[in-house]
Amino acid sequence: MISYLSDITPPIQIETDEKKLRTTFPKIAFRVKTQDFDVLFPIIENIIKESDLLLLDIESSSHTNPVFKKKKYIEKNFRI
Repeated sequence: MISYLSDITPPIQIETDEKKLRTTFPKIAFRVKTQDFDVLFPIIENIIKESDLLLLDIESSSHTNPVFKKKKYIEKNFRI
């Protein structure tokens, strides 16, 4: 699983870690917190494979969080 804390890890690190992990693991999970979704998802959507997992960590986010409105886009473009 690739999991990021935006305050200590640069977003570009996702691509580096994905390349390293892909050589060993056929399936990778990407864990994204709601507050980082807008920054990280454009990177992840270019490298995620059909067999991979995208985990949205909602923590204590409200159901009114704007990231949940993007669900239709994700459902349309990714198998969930």
